[in-house]
Amino acid sequence: MKKRRSLMQEFLQLFLKNTVSFIKAQGKLFLTGFILLAIGLYWIGIEWAIVIALAIAVVDMLPLIGSALVLIPWTLYEWIWGDTRTGFYLLILWLVVELTHYLLEPFVLGKDLELPLWLTILVTIVSLFLATNVFTLILAPLVLPLVASIKQYRESHYPRK
Repeated sequence: MKKRRSLMQEFLQLFLKNTVSFIKAQGKLFLTGFILLAIGLYWIGIEWAIVIALAIAVVDMLPLIGSALVLIPWTLYEWIWGDTRTGFYLLILWLVVELTHYLLEPFVLGKDLELPLWLTILVTIVSLFLATNVFTLILAPLVLPLVASIKQYRESHYPRK
């Protein structure tokens, strides 16, 4: 029984380490989004660009919704009130931020969690399709650390010959 307990403790330590790595990876993605938003909003000529970029970057951490929650209505507002130039630039900024996020996420998560790129992309795509309610949105961030922990545990206890 003592052996089993130490194996469970080892797995839980791996899971905790990978959860911290996942949070660090999300921090890197947050910082990247914030920098892109701050530069873009400043270039467009928006007052308080850094503060607004920070607020949008925080909203961008929400799964599935992200920066669209702020930038799409803001774009529509600008178009309705006649400032089509600003609206167009906000739409381009949103596309750049979203594309950068979706392209970088598998690489950053895979590197930080020591997972192969194909597996990170697969888990990211599957979690996007399964995230249809609040329960799955809460569970989705636990999937990658769990997969990484299982992989690392298996490799340390059952190495390939």
